[in-house]
Amino acid sequence: MFAQTVDFYEGDWQAKISVPLLLEYESDQEIDGFLDYLCAVCVHRRIFYLWRPQLPDPDDDFLLELAVEAEADCIVTFNKRDFPNVSRFGIQVLTPKEFLQLTGDLP
Repeated sequence: MFAQTVDFYEGDWQAKISVPLLLEYESDQEIDGFLDYLCAVCVHRRIFYLWRPQLPDPDDDFLLELAVEAEADCIVTFNKRDFPNVSRFGIQVLTPKEFLQLTGDLP
């Protein structure tokens, strides 16, 4: 699973990343180039507080913490069911297709 948080700015968006999100994938050498790219283009966020436990899978809590700290509008993921009740933080959970439709990048 890969989830990222985004903010909308007049029809545009910014991806956010944190150290825990990066470390989730760092052990896979096949994607090192992609991770380097993400580090270059994403807005880096430092997490100073924890909201744990909030989600059914504790391994997903760091994604919610990133979204809350970044004041993100949504989390984009293929696994929406992993993020129940995050709307109480003012955050939507969208599939990549839903996100692209919302941004107008997919009809």
